Amino acid sequence: MKPQVWPVLLSSGIGVVILLWLGVWQMQRLQWKEALLAEMEAQLGNRKLHLTGKFDGLALRKISTLKGGPGFEIIQAFSKTDGGAVLVVRGIAGEGQSPPPLEVAIEVTGIIKPHDGGQGLFDPDNDAMANRWYWWDVPAMYQASAGVAARHAVEVLHLLPGSPGTEGLFVEQPEASLRNNHLGYAITWFGLAAVLVVMTGLFLRQRASKAGA
Repeated sequence: MKPQVWPVLLSSGIGVVILLWLGVWQMQRLQWKEALLAEMEAQLGNRKLHLTGKFDGLALRKISTLKGGPGFEIIQAFSKTDGGAVLVVRGIAGEGQSPPPLEVAIEVTGIIKPHDGGQGLFDPDNDAMANRWYWWDVPAMYQASAGVAARHAVEVLHLLPGSPGTEGLFVEQPEASLRNNHLGYAITWFGLAAVLVVMTGLFLRQRASKAGA
């Protein structure tokens, strides 16, 4: 084998080792991410609540989307039979749609979620008088719906699909939200390693053909 071939083999070998290491590292990250997602899903289950009471506050309308079109999250105070009130997201209504009124005691099931992100850079101001809400201001929403002060409140109950109070509304199944693209990254690195091996083989074959000519 001619000496000038060795630099190509050395570079190719180093490249393959690096690409394989990156692929293995992404597979390790995949296992870690899957374990983290499983833990988050378990935590969602632990935060599930069953409350008995009735909706008796103003139904607030927070700007949202519904199947690619405009929609509103319906947010309303829920008075518990054992005292106190909690802010509840009943679901999403379409443009011009109003949630059915509920004046009887029911048992609702939902997941508690914190909403303490505040107003975004491009979010307009909420208009409580017009009942148009663009971002989560939980204390102000408590005041607007239930007429009670809750200055430090950040948590809201999101009803689960099928719970009483969601009739006629679209409700998403809550799930742990975390990007997990590590398998795709691993396949990419392993694929690049395979391509590099094939290209090196073709190069050596071409060199051997020229040498034998």
